[in-house]
Amino acid sequence: YHAFFNGRLELHGSVRHDDNNVFSRITTPRLNLLWHHTPRMNSRLAVGRGFRVPTSFFEQDHGILATTRIDRVIDKAETSDNASYTFSSGGEHCSVVLSASYNRIHNFALLDSGATDPVTGAPITLFTQSKDPLTVKGLDGTLTWKLAQHLEGTLGAERYLYDFTPGTLSFARPEERAYLRLDYESGPWTGMLRSTWTGPMDLAKFYDYANHPRYNFDGTRKMDKS
Repeated sequence: YHAFFNGRLELHGSVRHDDNNVFSRITTPRLNLLWHHTPRMNSRLAVGRGFRVPTSFFEQDHGILATTRIDRVIDKAETSDNASYTFSSGGEHCSVVLSASYNRIHNFALLDSGATDPVTGAPITLFTQSKDPLTVKGLDGTLTWKLAQHLEGTLGAERYLYDFTPGTLSFARPEERAYLRLDYESGPWTGMLRSTWTGPMDLAKFYDYANHPRYNFDGTRKMDKS
């Protein structure tokens, strides 16, 4: 950690090194820069790498896989190269936070419970990794306004873009979300009211309908969007 320009610029860096018995050595550096435009306004830039050592899945841990065995074909840890920028400004009656993020994940862990044993034909589960990286880009912002002495309102919105090989992600995710929240606090009384709008999810893209179509119980095709 070090401060420059009489504390207007703060720098914080770190390096973590792990030696894992399965995935060997993993080094993850991080760097954060905080610039104070004014006492109530600042910008933060963060870059770095994170990691996850995928050794199991929820379905595996809870015994809900209808297969005879799990073949683990994975030898690399998941790593994510990420960067984010956040601008925040706050006063007595109003505050604003705007941020942008970028995350690129390599060696994304996959679970395929639809595989079969090449010799016996018995159903098996393959624990593998994606050959292609997965990228998530995001924008989000919040505006908080003091409406009265004991009442505060917050308006927030977010937008995420997912770039991945269809079928890689296990669960669909919405790309857009917005919310309105009211917070009340007076003496011993507190209350919160929140309303959230969630955009549609591209089910056809997430679940790779082009190569793996899905159907309802009555035989009709499932919706392409939620």
